[in-house]
Formats: sequence, structure tokens, C-alpha cells
Amino acid sequence: MTPDPIPNLYAWLQVAQDADAATIAAAHQRLRGAFTTGTQWLSEELRQLALQQRQQVDTAFAVLCDAEQRAAYDAARADGTPFVLPAPVASDEDTKPIEPVAIYDYAPLPPARGTERPRGFAELPIKRARPSRVGPALVGAALVAAVVFPAAFGAIALTSTGAPGQVLATPTISPLDSFEPLILEARAATEQAPDDPAVWRTYGNLLYDSAQIVREQAPDSVLYQQRLPRWLEAIEAYRTYLRLKPDDLSVQADLGASSCFYGAGSGDQKYVDDGLNQLNAVKDQVLDNPTVMFYLGICRVSKVPAQTEQAIADWRRVIELVPAESPVAAEATRLIAQYSGSAP
Repeated sequence: MTPDPIPNLYAWLQVAQDADAATIAAAHQRLRGAFTTGTQWLSEELRQLALQQRQQVDTAFAVLCDAEQRAAYDAARADGTPFVLPAPVASDEDTKPIEPVAIYDYAPLPPARGTERPRGFAELPIKRARPSRVGPALVGAALVAAVVFPAAFGAIALTSTGAPGQVLATPTISPLDSFEPLILEARAATEQAPDDPAVWRTYGNLLYDSAQIVREQAPDSVLYQQRLPRWLEAIEAYRTYLRLKPDDLSVQADLGASSCFYGAGSGDQKYVDDGLNQLNAVKDQVLDNPTVMFYLGICRVSKVPAQTEQAIADWRRVIELVPAESPVAAEATRLIAQYSGSAP
């Protein structure tokens, strides 16, 4: 099959080709926030990759939100003729100066050996400095890159025994633990700015992702059982956010999903029911939202007895709404096969 002469802007925004203007605008807002470059914990190479992804999202939105440009684009794509995309525009965020932020070393202190610490002894010495763009409100942005660019987080075990004179290898963070240092900072941010909804959403997202990554990769592990309370913490963070911004439907959906995941992992049907009710309430306001439909399906199969047929119908609708090559479509297809016993 001959490849398209121009990129698929609908795939860039993860929407169907017949998506309406509201759906396109919502997808742009969601993805642009996901690919923020205020990720001070990423290497410059990964920051540039995130910037490239965000510019693609902006470019797709610039074309598809304009009725005339969208019609011209659709016609060019159907005819196989070239289409000139608008040049990406840099935002102010990309040009902000980077200010150093002190990082403290929490390693055990050397023994005092019965002597008084010298004057000026630093109980929390600064280990290194890292760049920060906008402060604690965006401390969770790097988490998106951990999902989008998983190859950046290699899992290398520290096997040295630490014998005298032996040089210890520098460990890298396991993918399953990559969120841990950010959670501590996000929690501190909520204490410093408890009335800022952004820090609560960031904190909730970090807790959500730290549990979700283990749920996806090691659902039957002891580690996941240890992470289950994270769903409860995420629920409380999202509830705090919604007390400050009650009309945010995306966070309402995340709250419902968190409740379902905790209920499924713990066997507590009350949380499954709460999550299902929450997601149905969101669904009534945003019809045919693929993310909500995907979560709904998971909630339905977590009920006792399971609502399997309805879940499969939800996932089939997800496949109809998103590009066939998207990860969401692939996962929905896998779940349909798992719960129906055959491929859709």
C-alpha cells in the first residue's frame, strides 16, 4: 500500500477522522499538557523529543480546528497530493531561563564518633543542582515522558557488595520506581501551596502513574499489593483538586478510574461501584469519549458479577473512536480478546 504523502494529523491528535471541533479541541488540550517541556528531570535529548511531540500536536490542531484548512487537508490526503503544514511556533515556556534548584543528599550521615559536629555542619548537604523552569507546580510533568519515552528509564541492578575499597556502580532508577522521587516533591508542593489546584492534580497523577505502571507490568506482584494504597491517595488528591475546580471532567474520570483500580486490586466492591458511578456520570456529559469508555470497560469487568458484555461493547466503541494504530486501540483489542475468548 502506498504511504500517505502527508502525515495523519488525526493520529497526531488521537481522534477519529470525523471528530467534531469540540473533540479536537479537547484532545489538543490534553495532549499539549502531556507533552509539556517543563520537565527538569529529563535529559536535553528527551526534552527535545517532548517538544517535537507537542509541536506536532499544535500543528495538527492549527489545521484541523480551521474549517477551510481542514477541508483542504482532507482533500489533499484523499487525492494523495502534497499539503504544506504550518510551521511550529515556539511558546514562552521553551524560552524561559533555567534556574538551579538545590537537591539535598538524604544518605545516612557519617558517624560522629562521640565528638561534636563542627560549626556549620550541614545535616542535609546539597548533593547537586538541577534545572527548574517554573517551580514545584509542574514537578510531575516528567512523568508523562516516563510513559512516552520508556526507553530512557533503564533498570540496572546494583550488584556490588560494597566491600572496603570497592567502587560502587551508580544505579539507575527502575521503571517501576521512576516516579518515587517526584512523588515526594509533589507531596511537599501540596503542603507549600494547598490552595493551588495544579499541585493537587500533579500529585494525584504521580500517585496514579506510580500504581498504574506496576499494575500494567506486574499486576500479580507483591510490589503491586504494596502500591494499592496509592490509588486511595490518588483519590484523595483528586477530590481535593475537585473541591477547588469541581467542573474538571477529566479529573472526575481519573477519580473514577482510581476507585475502580483500587476496588479491583483489593476486592472491595464498594470502590468498584463508586468508580463505575463516577465514570457513568462523566460519560453522560461527554458522550463517546474514548478514555472514559476504556475506563468504563475495566470497571465493568471488575464488578462481581462482571458486566462483560457491556465492557466489550465499551471497548469496541473505543476502537471505533480512536485511530487504529493508537496504543489505546491496541489495548482495547487485547481486552476484547481476553474477555470474549476470541479476537474482535
